[in-house]
Amino acid sequence: MYVLMIALPKYRPIYALSVALIFLISGILPLSDLVSTINWNVLLMISGTMIIVYYFIKLLVPLGLILKKLVTFCLYRV
Repeated sequence: MYVLMIALPKYRPIYALSVALIFLISGILPLSDLVSTINWNVLLMISGTMIIVYYFIKLLVPLGLILKKLVTFCLYRV
């Protein structure tokens, strides 16, 4: 699975969900332990980071930072 995730990153969610389904069907992970096995802290932290990055880019903050650095560089260069 890891080789596929590295070689074809576009399909990572499909590979991860497929392996999770195989674990459930084969009995490696009992259905009763499914909710307690998920690391909710990590999932929520990644989700929060994605939301912050989305608004950060939507508000053009990176462009503002680049322009500020460029203006500062040009002013001190003269």
